[in-house]
Amino acid sequence: MEQEPIIITKMPKETKRQYAAWLFYCEMESINKLLKKWKDVQTDKSKLPKSLEGIEESLGETISKGTAVNWSKKFYWVQRKEKKLTEDSKIILEKIRQIKMDEWTKILEILPKFYSVRYEPIEEFMARTNKIISELNQKDTKTALK
Repeated sequence: MEQEPIIITKMPKETKRQYAAWLFYCEMESINKLLKKWKDVQTDKSKLPKSLEGIEESLGETISKGTAVNWSKKFYWVQRKEKKLTEDSKIILEKIRQIKMDEWTKILEILPKFYSVRYEPIEEFMARTNKIISELNQKDTKTALK
């Protein structure tokens, strides 16, 4: 039997409940932790992690460990979780990069106001500064993606 491609959205033939269980598994990091937390959520909905708000209806009653293991194998929970972590990390890194760029942009907007003409022409100063910032951003991106 050929393995389906690893995706982080709901897989073909996966029910809403199975998909919700996988999302919950991603948060809990193991089947045992998933089952324990699932039982807690059954008695107190406020114990559901904030990142999973809205899936409690899809979860329904707690499943058995055997069912969780079966679903885990059938829908590649471990591999999908790894892919989800990778994709989530890329999103976070992009947000961090954007924040850094926004900060540098603000600094560059302010710098000319404090620049003293007696050192070098402002155009040369800005060109040199932009080059340094560009190099720093490239180093940050390369380091972060390793």
